[in-house]
Amino acid sequence: MSKRTRMVVAVFICGIFLFGIGLAIMFASRPAMPNEWSKLRLGMPRQEALALLPDKADDMRQFKDFDVTTHETTMLGLSFYWQLLIYCDEKSQVKNAEAWFACREYGFLSTKPKSILR
Repeated sequence: MSKRTRMVVAVFICGIFLFGIGLAIMFASRPAMPNEWSKLRLGMPRQEALALLPDKADDMRQFKDFDVTTHETTMLGLSFYWQLLIYCDEKSQVKNAEAWFACREYGFLSTKPKSILR
């Protein structure tokens, strides 16, 4: 292997390594979910749950059977979002709440929805 080929391979490997470090830093510095969301409880009345939210919730129950709210935040100069879906039963009590971190520009940084009720 020539000296030039070894140099190109070394630069390529260093680039991949630095890219990996950058991703690790982005995952580690992900903005936290809004604290108010962790106060949601199973069986809580819908109106009480919506009153806890720092951002306006859109009523999607007629179409999708949930309320949705989106909390926008920034990290490293990019816009990111936390999104919350609140599912209620026929008595308008919270039966499930799912949250996830979403990055529109870099979808691989997004997380899968997970239940946040305790």
